Amino acid sequence: MVALLSMWTQILGAVVNLNTEGHYLHWNNSWFSFYISYANLIVIILMIVVFILALVLPFPHSKDRDR
Repeated sequence: MVALLSMWTQILGAVVNLNTEGHYLHWNNSWFSFYISYANLIVIILMIVVFILALVLPFPHSKDRDR
């Protein structure tokens, strides 16, 4: 199992170059400063989308109940 995990980390490391500087979004005005990496921003947006989908999509239920 450890060998399989090691193989996948090497493959992922070959696809994504992690030896570069990160890319950041910086927005600044007179009263507010915002600084975040694009990777973290994408993760936050995806979490918000999944949360909204969890609220909107119907919860699966059994057809036996007539409620």
